Amino acid sequence: MTATAVRKDQKALTMTMSTEFDATPERVWQLWADPRQLERWWGPPTYPATVTTHDLEPGGRVEYHMTGPEGDQPRGYWEITKVDPPHLLVFNDGFANDDGTPNTDLPATEARVRITDVGNGRTSLEIESLFPSAEAMEQVLAMGMEEGMKQAIGQIKAVLASDNLPEPETHTLEVPGAVLSYDVRHNPASTKPMLLLIGSPMGAAGFGTLSKHFSDRSLVTYDPRGSERSITTDPASPSNPDEHADDLHRLITTLDAGAVDIFASSGGAVNALVLVAKHPELVQNLIAHEPPAVHVLPDREAALAATRNVSETYQKQGMGWGMAKFIALASNKGEVPTDFADQPVDPAMFGMPTDDDGTRDDVLLGQNLVAGTSYEFDFEALAQAPTRIVLAAGAESEGELAHRAAKGVAERLGKSAVTFPSHHGGFLGGEYGQQGDPDAFAAKLREVLG
Repeated sequence: MTATAVRKDQKALTMTMSTEFDATPERVWQLWADPRQLERWWGPPTYPATVTTHDLEPGGRVEYHMTGPEGDQPRGYWEITKVDPPHLLVFNDGFANDDGTPNTDLPATEARVRITDVGNGRTSLEIESLFPSAEAMEQVLAMGMEEGMKQAIGQIKAVLASDNLPEPETHTLEVPGAVLSYDVRHNPASTKPMLLLIGSPMGAAGFGTLSKHFSDRSLVTYDPRGSERSITTDPASPSNPDEHADDLHRLITTLDAGAVDIFASSGGAVNALVLVAKHPELVQNLIAHEPPAVHVLPDREAALAATRNVSETYQKQGMGWGMAKFIALASNKGEVPTDFADQPVDPAMFGMPTDDDGTRDDVLLGQNLVAGTSYEFDFEALAQAPTRIVLAAGAESEGELAHRAAKGVAERLGKSAVTFPSHHGGFLGGEYGQQGDPDAFAAKLREVLG
């Protein structure tokens, strides 16, 4: 895919966006003709679309709504005026009220979609929007139409890449105290090591977007113990990195695919570093993205006290208050204040409930947080391991605890952390309501993996 070019013509009252894909015109047409594929890219990443009516014939109508991170659902419609598959689609594109009727307070545009074979297996996609007046053009562009469309078009590459992504085979693995669920996507043509994408407590679902960028490799994702599908015998019992590393050891041994490559993020990076210290022969390359390893920080004592305060707040006041404290700590820039425990938080500011439902089995706050952040690595074993270890830190998370920890771990290993695009969740493409820059992130990961 080439970069999306934007041309605005104030005299003609048009904005035209164009790009190219490694696909046939017929394949690009299906992005519009199949409502399920349309849902995967139409609308910005943080506002995924749900298509409720789809009649792509002259006189037909397409109706949809988008769901925002706060649960808001703006609605829209298309009135189809011309269709010539797989090359041309023309429709009136308008905003809708909650009942689906046109919102006449906002201007409609005429959209002209042109799909052209440009040779060498590539296809051009051009979307021209014609505005009814200069005032309408100014109004809609001020609402963010240009950036929203660029983000939407930017998701098409991942949709096309998923054509070649094998369907996952789901398995379970019994380990002491838990039953793990994991997914394997085999690519028999790949000559590279099997690639594990892991987090903690984030499970396999968090790597849906990133997986699509690595269809040329055999992939494994899993749910750590206590997360999503991986059940534990005692849901209220804390977990620690040694247990998670042992789980990974058993999983890799079960895969029986030789030494693997691992991309591990956040708590998953902590667990993967423990795995390499214990079983370096199992891992060829480890890309450890922002492990929240508090013990390497210069403000270690304040950071440890703050993580304990997050846990204590959760135990005393419940999920909303504990998560608000966690977000405040994770997003803090610079050294952790010594009076962190005394700083007030408001769960409502983060969309969290203030009521306590009485449960205390959250996998992050109740099981992993304190043990995972306070774990002290065996740096001697890591330094001697044949595994190639790369610490990664997000370009946009400079100064945050996990970013600083990534740099601290790298320094202890005599290395420099590699800057990756975006933030702590830079590989996310809307999973869990979070949006990073997965295209750029995947490109950097591929580069670093070699």
